[in-house]
Amino acid sequence: MLNPERHDWFTGDLIEVLPGAVYVCDADGVVVAYNRRAGELWGRRPKPGDTDQKYCGSHKLFRPDGTHLPHSETPMEWVLRTGERACDQEAIVERPDGSRVPVLVNIAPLFDRDGALIGAVNCFQDLSVQKLAEEERARAEAELRLARRELAQGARRATAAATTAAIAHEVQQPLAAIVANASAGLRWLNRPQPDLGEACCALERIMSNGRRASEVVQSVMGMFSGDNQEGTLVDTNKLVRDTIALLGSDLEATSIVVDLELFPELPPVYGHRSHLQQIILNIITNATDAMRTVNNRTRLLRVKSAIVNPNRMMLSFEDSGTGIDPKNLERIFDPFFTTKAKGMGMGLAICRSIVEAHGGNLAVSPGIPHGSVFKLLCHSQDTPAKFKLWNFGLHALFDSLRSPAISYED
Repeated sequence: MLNPERHDWFTGDLIEVLPGAVYVCDADGVVVAYNRRAGELWGRRPKPGDTDQKYCGSHKLFRPDGTHLPHSETPMEWVLRTGERACDQEAIVERPDGSRVPVLVNIAPLFDRDGALIGAVNCFQDLSVQKLAEEERARAEAELRLARRELAQGARRATAAATTAAIAHEVQQPLAAIVANASAGLRWLNRPQPDLGEACCALERIMSNGRRASEVVQSVMGMFSGDNQEGTLVDTNKLVRDTIALLGSDLEATSIVVDLELFPELPPVYGHRSHLQQIILNIITNATDAMRTVNNRTRLLRVKSAIVNPNRMMLSFEDSGTGIDPKNLERIFDPFFTTKAKGMGMGLAICRSIVEAHGGNLAVSPGIPHGSVFKLLCHSQDTPAKFKLWNFGLHALFDSLRSPAISYED
């Protein structure tokens, strides 16, 4: 049997100087020694050797799920019964004042020279700080998810509002013409001598304006123009970091490694921050989707920023995904063109229109040896100047989305 009077190292300096909480039980489970840290975590100082204090010196114990854990069912009881170690087990200590402390338990059996079990030593540590950090991380991730949802919802609301306004503006004229021609046609038919020729001309004009309205609706579904907006100086490197932080949980969940190669002295871009962030968000989300099924290589997203010349900067986004079929490269920015089963084909079309509204270019090329590379080229400005972010008519914007080639040369 374990005799603490013959084993004074249990109650001496050895266990007292240990940074963690330590206590020792004999083979019957009686607590025969403990250090100061153990007493602090228990919130009490039981008398060593008290036969009523078995397996643990705490007031009460609970399992991680909050259910009561009797002292007779603790890991210490199991170790003394089986002679096996108990490693990295969690429990909750309740002190006499009602406060609770989560702890991590590691217990090793003690044997004499003949191999007989004489007791066990329990080293346990306070997990309060770790648990708080985990809760804080979960709270931060929840806030990031909320911010992402709000950003996506804001983008959808802005798109819907602008699209509705554009439809109303562009369709108003052909609809008014349809009504006018219908009225004229009725007048030609209601004459004492109906003029069928003029009535037919009116019907043809109605058909023409109907087709015009249909074309406007089809084009405006993916492209919109808004009022003049005054921009601000945007730190592009910071915007990249903020957007990646916003997408952090998704990138982590899909095991994507992010490599940032950002030029430290990148000049600011004058533009609309939320619009520019929407571009980065869309490109990175597409890259994430393209790498979800990749299992034979590292899922790598490399984002670079660089100065092309004194007046231009470039962002590039390289992924190691499945890439884009070469036959689709020329169409990838077309409105309503998509390679996704449930895609709308609007994201990249809107991205390119935003970039061009900022006086820049957006292009894509195959990655080497895998994936795709998106390059965003924008003018950098040292002093702000008022300009129109959406200075396009619908048809001019539609034409710009179909540019056959993009040059990176000034």
